[in-house]
Amino acid sequence: RMVGNHELFWLSGSYHLKSKNDTSYNIKKLVSYMKSEIASNDLLGSYTIRLNNIPIIFTHGGLRTDFIKYLTFNYAITSPEDITDYINGVLKENTASCSNSRCVHNDEVFEAGKDRGGSSIGGPIWTDYSVISQEVNNPLQAIQIVGHTVSHCAFKGEDSQCIRYTDTLSAICVDGGIVYGARSYLEIDRFGHFIIHEKKLLFADDGDYIIDSDSEWISRDITYEKCFL
Repeated sequence: RMVGNHELFWLSGSYHLKSKNDTSYNIKKLVSYMKSEIASNDLLGSYTIRLNNIPIIFTHGGLRTDFIKYLTFNYAITSPEDITDYINGVLKENTASCSNSRCVHNDEVFEAGKDRGGSSIGGPIWTDYSVISQEVNNPLQAIQIVGHTVSHCAFKGEDSQCIRYTDTLSAICVDGGIVYGARSYLEIDRFGHFIIHEKKLLFADDGDYIIDSDSEWISRDITYEKCFL
């Protein structure tokens, strides 16, 4: 599982994003559990696999060019595996060093760029998909799987797809708008193909999305579409 900006809020002692059932006691208990999972490498800031010798790197928000250059210039880090090791190492170090409920995360990994209201270069937890989807010369030699930037496919006239991806499949955003009622997920099959599955969107006359558990799933092999057609 991955650490995102909402987990970072709670780890930092900022509990404003919570439901009415999230008592202070329950939140602190969950934060303690998250800390233990970070220490045991069960809750990560990044994850990398290779399929057909092609690296696929998972982060919450994404790795933008400026952040890759930052790692290269300051730490001579370039490979997806080394980037993952750096992010997870910083996350573990910063979390282990906090002795109370408020962790102070001091690294570019945890900072937001202007696209998300910050003033930093923008780390992998906060980067908006609009940034990496528009970069044509990102030096990262890997396919990125990200979330964080919610799709508005559940609103009529908005995003036509719940799962979005670049023309070259350099980045795929899987935040399909479940919070608004849409349903979608990404599958990586045994051949290394990316298969997107999305519930057919049904809309009422007033444009509101109708949650229909019986609506059909629509599946597409976007690797085949982009690489073989």
